[in-house]
Amino acid sequence: MAQDYFSQRPNKEMDIIGKECFDIIARRSFFQEFVKNDDDEILSCKMHDIVHDFAQFLSKNECFTVEIDGREEPFIDSLGQNVRHSMIEKLPETLCELYNLQLLNVESCQDLKELPQGFGKLINLMYLLNRGTESLRYLPAGIERLTSLRRVEKSSELENKKNLIDLLLYFGHGNEERKRKKDEEVLEALQPPPNLKHLGIHQYRGNNVHPHWMMSLTDLRILTLSHCINCEHLPPLGKLPSLEQLYFYSMGSVKRVGDEFLGVESDHGRASSSVVAFPKLKTIQFWDMYVLKEWDYGDTIKGEIMPRLSSLCIARCPTLRALPDHLLQTTTLQKLEIWGCPNLQKQYRR
Repeated sequence: MAQDYFSQRPNKEMDIIGKECFDIIARRSFFQEFVKNDDDEILSCKMHDIVHDFAQFLSKNECFTVEIDGREEPFIDSLGQNVRHSMIEKLPETLCELYNLQLLNVESCQDLKELPQGFGKLINLMYLLNRGTESLRYLPAGIERLTSLRRVEKSSELENKKNLIDLLLYFGHGNEERKRKKDEEVLEALQPPPNLKHLGIHQYRGNNVHPHWMMSLTDLRILTLSHCINCEHLPPLGKLPSLEQLYFYSMGSVKRVGDEFLGVESDHGRASSSVVAFPKLKTIQFWDMYVLKEWDYGDTIKGEIMPRLSSLCIARCPTLRALPDHLLQTTTLQKLEIWGCPNLQKQYRR
């Protein structure tokens, strides 16, 4: 399929074509030792010995086969220089010509440092299995074009990258219903190291952008959420002790920013007077939030909220009616930008 010998067709049609091809090859004695069920359907088979020997002969300069013959350890005299073997550091660029490739398995390639630069050409890739590739430093540019990608085994890889500081997660386009569930699964499965300082989440289609690991990012300085069009609520980011800059762009379903945004509730459901929400936040921006109507924490909220805020920008939020009282009363605010917000511009022009 990767070589395009089989065309991309619906599953049922592909099953029929695949069976026909198998039957043709089987009739030519490529396979032997068939195991069948009661309905005479083939469950398993093996390559014919002659075909196997011929394949070995053709690949003798590239492949190496060891027969153990009952011994505890195989005896290996030497490996030819052309033999291909799990010490590989880089995959060839020619791999990217397999436009119909659907699965790439590089599991346990511990020395693999990078994927081909043309990786974005593999537009039909659905599965990238890369557990145990601790030396893989980054995913190449263009991977956002792989809209068919369903599974990337990132979790253990990110968790072990203790020096990872910046992480950009770009979820890309795709079928809306499929993307919602799949994006949530992928985001939840990731486990970045706690020393992460900059996190960006873009074009995420899930309903919830609050993975279990987000509150463990105690060193996070900058967070950007953009085009997360199905998220109705912002995560409780007020708990993050080191957060300095917050950017929200095109969060098309967020209608209200309320107490949950602070993330510092007392036993009675309100923030106590002893807590500080967003203790180090200096900059916050809302852009293109077209359905955002309210930003309010209620009259009973106590304690400090954004005590170090110095820059506030609100752009193209046409339905937002008012700003929280604490923003108007703060003495640290040095820069205030409001545009494309007729309700706010009228109310706070002076």
